Amino acid sequence: MLEAKLVADHGLTAFNSLVENLKTDQETCAKYVIDNGKEYKGNFQGNAPRGALSHWCRIKGGVITNWQAVVPSTWNASPKDAANVRGSYEECLIGLKIADLTKPLEIIRKIHSYDPCIACAVHVMDARGTQLGEYKNQPEFVKGAAMSEHKFDRKCEYEFSIGLRATHWIRFFAITFLVVSGYYISYVFVSPEVTTQPVLFMNAKWRAAHQIAGFVLIACFIFKLYLFIFDKYSRKEVVSIVDFFNPKVWIAQIKYYLFLGPHPHLKRRL
Repeated sequence: MLEAKLVADHGLTAFNSLVENLKTDQETCAKYVIDNGKEYKGNFQGNAPRGALSHWCRIKGGVITNWQAVVPSTWNASPKDAANVRGSYEECLIGLKIADLTKPLEIIRKIHSYDPCIACAVHVMDARGTQLGEYKNQPEFVKGAAMSEHKFDRKCEYEFSIGLRATHWIRFFAITFLVVSGYYISYVFVSPEVTTQPVLFMNAKWRAAHQIAGFVLIACFIFKLYLFIFDKYSRKEVVSIVDFFNPKVWIAQIKYYLFLGPHPHLKRRL
């Protein structure tokens, strides 16, 4: 706050000095001469809009042999230091409440307020390190495309692991077949052609297929139970079990199945 006040107070003075300097000096850069037989070292420490900025340079044999910069975003994005002090990005997120983990707008607003001078994306992970989502936006107009033709990179993201998704569909087909085959076993709606040769055992085949589908369903249950307890990539279903008892989630899910509403992403708890 005090620094901003000082800059504002002296801004006009600095501007007027530049105008006066143009009356006697219109050079756009400071001329210099590099002696190839000497070694040069230089550094700069100052303030930029994002924070403290430092540069170190070494010139030898007429060429730059090393250039090191510690920019404000390096400080802001730093992890905990030796004294266990958090970096600015990390500190500003402590205690932040997220309304919907599938759309962590609160995190994005916080980080974007620093205007990071780095290529970055927001990664949301749980306490075990399992990534729950990655969010980034790369507008094409940055590369020179017309404003009317903005295109954004979109990434297909899944709420659950491949194991949970696979068992979901396998169970769906197994249950569907069990319903159809069970109905056939009770009420035979397709009969084989009557023949004197006892070689057509259609009902027995339907029963065998019915039993196989039943075993597949049991296997899926056992495998799904294993994923539920032991697989870290399937932990999202564990931490979202509270939503199972939430009537609003049930209503939203039914609306989705009836094409009356959007897909209700589970509000996963970390």
